Amino acid sequence: MEDICQAITLNPAAAEPIYQQLQNQLRRVIADLPDGTRLPAERLMAEKLGIARNTLKAALNQLVGENRIVRRGYQGSFVHRPKPEAAKPAATTISLRPYLANRKISRKPLRLMLFEDYPTQRIFWNRTVELFNQSSRGVTIERIVGPDVAATDITELEDFVTREQVDMLQISRFPAYGRVTATLSPELRHRLADSSEFMTELFSPQPQPLEGRLVPVYTNFYSCYYNRTVLTKYGIDDLAKRWYSTDHFALLRDLRREIPEGEYLIGSIISLVLAQGFGTDNIETLLPFWRELRATAHDRIYRPVYPQDMHQQLEATMRHKQSMFIDWSLTAMQKFSDLGFEPGSFPLQPQPGRRALGSGSYLAIVRFSPRYAEAHEFLDFMLSGETQQRICDELNVVPYSRNAARYLHRVFPDFPESWWTDTLKQYTACDNHEWSEFLSIPAADNFREIQGGHIDEMEAMRRTRAQWPLFLERKQRELEGIEAFSLYSNLLGK
Repeated sequence: MEDICQAITLNPAAAEPIYQQLQNQLRRVIADLPDGTRLPAERLMAEKLGIARNTLKAALNQLVGENRIVRRGYQGSFVHRPKPEAAKPAATTISLRPYLANRKISRKPLRLMLFEDYPTQRIFWNRTVELFNQSSRGVTIERIVGPDVAATDITELEDFVTREQVDMLQISRFPAYGRVTATLSPELRHRLADSSEFMTELFSPQPQPLEGRLVPVYTNFYSCYYNRTVLTKYGIDDLAKRWYSTDHFALLRDLRREIPEGEYLIGSIISLVLAQGFGTDNIETLLPFWRELRATAHDRIYRPVYPQDMHQQLEATMRHKQSMFIDWSLTAMQKFSDLGFEPGSFPLQPQPGRRALGSGSYLAIVRFSPRYAEAHEFLDFMLSGETQQRICDELNVVPYSRNAARYLHRVFPDFPESWWTDTLKQYTACDNHEWSEFLSIPAADNFREIQGGHIDEMEAMRRTRAQWPLFLERKQRELEGIEAFSLYSNLLGK
């Protein structure tokens, strides 16, 4: 540890962010280390370098994504030298038969609560449950639709899973869900931490109350959806090419002139900000967007809606009130039926040096479920290569598998596998979740005000600088309360 840490010098006063300094210096240091060299424990390394552990983890996650480091569960992180000529070993599958051997398997199906119920989601999960029930020996799954966890109070969710005798549930990364979830088995946690099989850098770190409790299903990427019927009417058949060859705001101004019909050109400015990426915890990166938004406020380019208003955006597109909207890939508008027009879409890549939040979907075992061991069989099934490829093909999202870029290239053949590899390095399901939430809720009012011409970009920045620390303080108080409850629950058992 001494040699590695002594070879790294970080300068807080430099223009380059600390995590980027750390990434660059770690690349240099590990380039001289033999393949298989074990790196120091993250906690000790962070202490030695005098930085936050999350900062170190973010740098290491980047190197994992570059295949320079590999994580091997509890064994730690190791220097990795890829050997192209060597055949990749088959993915290991954990066996839970030892857990099941000494307990009677119930004939009653395990109850899996899902809050996703759009048509394509319903088809995917019904087929997944069907395939598992056909392949499993004695353990079966029953799918039920539960409340939207993002809009449900945690106490109401606890009441629902207790009343409905839920064994597993689909959740997001909100720390409060630690109250209703159980810690996974050591074997499954070890497998989930294998960066040679899974994109661990995309889904970590997890909030402390949820650590060791989540099985990632997918994360989203942003897509631009558009009304192909309207664009074709005005001779526009190269939207994706134009998007990647010019400034986005300049393109939107040009399109507004080329497409005279409709009330607006595109949905929520906030979705565009999030899709283009953001600087790490840096609200100053908003200033260019405030300025561009003010400059285009009277051009009828953006609809003044929140990014969560997907139904409003879809309805506006269907009624030709707008021609385009930006949303997460899962929207999969091209897979909806009876739209009344021909839809189209293409994936969006964040701007160089910026990160985009993909959010994510996870499965977890309910803390008080008596079917703990049997539930692991279904979670293991979800991690199989066949299921991971189906997640990409059928839901239009990024699965946990390390093969995600290859799967996505098959879905979007115009975008090479290398393009997807680079794009996924800029996405995270976890980091800067507060930044995304801040943009979507408190800062959204500033977007509306500036778009309405009530304030200018400097006033918007002044408000944002005042709101950001208050928002972080509130989130920290919430987290402290959740962690205290989680600690108390852990003392009582799973």
